[in-house]
Parts: sequence; C-alpha cells; structure tokens
Amino acid sequence: EYYLHTYVDIFCKKGKEYYCFDVKNRNFKENIKQLNQFDMTSFEVFNYDRIQSTKKEVKLKIMIIITKGKETFYKIFDWSDFEVPKKYSVETNTATKVKLKDGLKLQTFTKF
Repeated sequence: EYYLHTYVDIFCKKGKEYYCFDVKNRNFKENIKQLNQFDMTSFEVFNYDRIQSTKKEVKLKIMIIITKGKETFYKIFDWSDFEVPKKYSVETNTATKVKLKDGLKLQTFTKF
C-alpha cells in the first residue's frame, strides 16, 4: 500500500510498519563537488527531524537514485545518515543543502 503526502514522495505501509520515503535523483559526473549535496526545503528538514524524534511506527527513509551513463543505481538511507549545515535555521531559511555524513560512495549502491 502507498499514499501520497505533501512533504514526502511516498508514504507506504508494509505489513504493520509505515514508511515515509523521500526520493532524490542525481546524475553522476566525475569530479563534481555537488554530487553529495541534496536540496531540502525547510518544511522537509523540520518534519524529518520531528518524525525521527517521535520514535513512533513511521520510519523515515531517503532513497538516492544515481544515473551514470545508461546505468542506474540506488541506495536507501536513514535521515540520521545526513547532516544539516550547522548555521542552518528553519526559522530564517526556506531551504538548504544536506549531505551524507560518510560521503556518497557509488560502489555501495545497488544497480537497477
């Protein structure tokens, strides 16, 4: 089962567990500094932090899809795998760029 929501791409249920999925797409290019940067709105950051802090049945997952030439790769992450810039404030900024704490390593992704 799945449901559409305003700040997640997919809200779904598997068995008795609920998941919020946000999907981020990226084209792979060699030597691009922005490969590990993902745009997030303040609404997303605020709600993802709130979902994580509630520790309820809803599990927040972020799927990153990378296209490299004719190949496509994906990996599913937890919100805790990302870091939000320290100077970022939900009250004063409308959006920010988050990045994976351990960097984006394409060799750890699964090929479609």
